[in-house]
Amino acid sequence: RQMCIRDSTITDNNIPQIAKAVAALCSALDSNKRNQIQQKYLNQVKSGQEGNQTLLSLLTIGEIGKRIDLSSSNEVTQTLLSQFKSKNEDIRSYASTALGAISIGNVKHFIPIIIDQVKQSTQQENKILMLHALRELISQSSPQIYTEIKSILPFLFECTTIEQESFRNMVAECIGKIASVNPGEIVESLLQNLDNTNAFTRYTVATSVKYMAAKKIAFSTVLPLLMKLVTLLNDVNHDVQRSVILSISQVATMDYHALEFLNEDSFQNLFNCTKFRPDLVKEIIKGKFELKVDEGFKLRQAAYQFFENHMFRIYDKVNFHLLIDVISQGLDDQSTEIQLIAIRILEHIVQLAQVAIVGTLDILVPRIEKIVTKQKQNYEKKEQTENTKDLIRGITTCLGKIQKIPESESNQKFTTLNNQITNDQELKNLIDN
Repeated sequence: RQMCIRDSTITDNNIPQIAKAVAALCSALDSNKRNQIQQKYLNQVKSGQEGNQTLLSLLTIGEIGKRIDLSSSNEVTQTLLSQFKSKNEDIRSYASTALGAISIGNVKHFIPIIIDQVKQSTQQENKILMLHALRELISQSSPQIYTEIKSILPFLFECTTIEQESFRNMVAECIGKIASVNPGEIVESLLQNLDNTNAFTRYTVATSVKYMAAKKIAFSTVLPLLMKLVTLLNDVNHDVQRSVILSISQVATMDYHALEFLNEDSFQNLFNCTKFRPDLVKEIIKGKFELKVDEGFKLRQAAYQFFENHMFRIYDKVNFHLLIDVISQGLDDQSTEIQLIAIRILEHIVQLAQVAIVGTLDILVPRIEKIVTKQKQNYEKKEQTENTKDLIRGITTCLGKIQKIPESESNQKFTTLNNQITNDQELKNLIDN
């Protein structure tokens, strides 16, 4: 009867729920009836059809495999692996998820299969699909995965040297989640690999700490890694620096005591990461066009977001003039996204140091005025970016909060700009439309 579910009743949202329900019913049946139903779903997958029935069949096989050991059925494994060659992206993705799911039924049997498939595949996409299956397995089988750590971890560390960042991010997630299962045995390996001469490896292991921290394990367990990450804020590789910042931020989100281990040098290194680096602007050729790609943007964005997200806890630890330099640099940045973050940081500091911020208005106001003028010109030319509206609104809100500080009235530059924005109908239209 389950095979009679019409495509029109199946949606992307309810496929997982239907698959779980069918698998739960199957697990209560005797082996003969269960095998009959399982075979119907296998036949549906083999049919080559690309509808929701096939997607449902894939996930149902996976859900059955979570509950019933399917390692004895070579047909199941080969059917799922064959779908990795499908031209349909959804089928490839669902097949990968299903493979990871059936692996939960017999971790010891399927781990070597997945690892061998990754090593033997010559196509990067297939490697990613297999790694997705491994991630599915690791995410949902914490107790069982413990016994296989010694075979999985060396393999994952080998994968950290692969150039493709999306692949290494998936490797990092796997390492981080494994580390959260049994950190005592793994932290030392992570520390050693954070010293690896290969920047790809340092990046991947640093990123894994972010996923490890997301599991909310004991802060004392993460502390040795945090101490090491702090020393890598001035790594020679900008991608490593970015991953370090993101992981420290995640650890601090998990436990704000992490911020106590940042010192003056740490904040100076973070400030250095907010600087625009011309050497990271690369020219690439696409057809007849030459495009400039700012490879340093993500690093700057991560550093600015760190200051924004943790400002209320780090304010007393950071030199006030350094914070003003951070904001000034952000307002001068070529990216409207960075400018918007800088405005939000300024808004935080207005709450924390009202009197002190007034003394910096001669530095900040001309920069804000320059942004307003440029965004207004872009709006008039209908060349505004996606951030134009948010940027002007953010500036308006921030200036409104500064205006509430009595001492701000004495600053002529601020008063002039604030009045200009308040009385400008075009800016009002920009915000409202």
